[in-house]
Amino acid sequence: MSALVLGRRIIALGVASAILGIILYSQLGRIGYVWLDISVVLSFAMTLIGLLAVLIGSVILAYRASIAWLFSSGLVVGVVGFLIGEFGDINIHGPTAILMFVVFAAVGIGGVLVLIAVTRFVSSRLKREQNGATKS
Repeated sequence: MSALVLGRRIIALGVASAILGIILYSQLGRIGYVWLDISVVLSFAMTLIGLLAVLIGSVILAYRASIAWLFSSGLVVGVVGFLIGEFGDINIHGPTAILMFVVFAAVGIGGVLVLIAVTRFVSSRLKREQNGATKS
């Protein structure tokens, strides 16, 4: 299985897990007290494990993706995460509190993708300079 396919599948599973965790967290007010503690832990675990899977899948996908795609994807994900955090109505005491983790993860994943793109760009430039210096 290629890195692109594996990365996309891990990202899809991570997004699905995070979405289910967020949906479960938003429904905590309707769950009885007997199941409340289990539901809180399960919603946080599903969300955080899903976001970790998205990060891992993004890094796997970054291994084979082009530098331009990495840079633009990282900027888009980071900017969207920042804008949701800045202008979204995230209430720490309400059902939208779990979105704080999503905002932090989006900004972090965007930063990681941009960092990988810049690192790959600089290393490719250094290799070109070294190859040009050894030929002459």
